[in-house]
Amino acid sequence: MNYVIFGGSRGIGKAISEKLIHGGHSVWVVSRNAGHVSGAIQLEWDALKAVSGELGDEIAGLPEVIDGVVYAPGSITLKPFKGLKISDFQHDLNVNFLGAVKAL
Repeated sequence: MNYVIFGGSRGIGKAISEKLIHGGHSVWVVSRNAGHVSGAIQLEWDALKAVSGELGDEIAGLPEVIDGVVYAPGSITLKPFKGLKISDFQHDLNVNFLGAVKAL
């Protein structure tokens, strides 16, 4: 089966990628940072650039048939609530929600 993992070069995304590869699946890791996941096809894509229109709508190199997608870029602004600005919420919304919409 073919799986596409957004944010698959580090953290939870990387762990999922490795687990799928270990299970015999084909994995495409899509991330803004070149990470190394042994056995995966690495593609570059940045959620913020995609949302702002700096990237095209298509991600070159994906398989024709995709059996599953994981969206795990993992962005959050951690600070006391009273210190948060609207721009902090906007950044997290762009990466975590609009980035997922753009990816799909």
